Amino acid sequence: MTKYLYLFSILTLIATFILLTLIGYWLFYPDNIVVVENPNQIKVDKQVYKHEEHIKYTFSYCKSRPMFGLIARALTNDITITYTNIYSDLEAGCHSVTFGDLFIPEFAPPGKYHINISAEYKINPIRTFIVNLQTVEFMVIE
Repeated sequence: MTKYLYLFSILTLIATFILLTLIGYWLFYPDNIVVVENPNQIKVDKQVYKHEEHIKYTFSYCKSRPMFGLIARALTNDITITYTNIYSDLEAGCHSVTFGDLFIPEFAPPGKYHINISAEYKINPIRTFIVNLQTVEFMVIE
């Protein structure tokens, strides 16, 4: 019986060491998944938009590994108009991309706006990496 308790305690210590090593790796491993060039100055294709027009925005990024991210976008001035969240799998490596899937809703009041973009990447069970982007300001007219 003592032999089994000794074996059980050794196995428990080994399992604990492995678990703590894994948790330490998850906590401290560098997690710079995406680096965006000028994250607060994302360019849009025009400076003035009308209602129902599509907004095209372009940015350059470097992504270290392929993985999906949850993307949240919002059109912001005094009010915030949110769009449907999407999953995106930008290609790994350094690239420049243009998106044109957002439009100015008819109920948006005229004024200066910018788009806030947040990309959330689940790195492991205990860490999430978030990238926040913002376009330059543009005008919305009727």
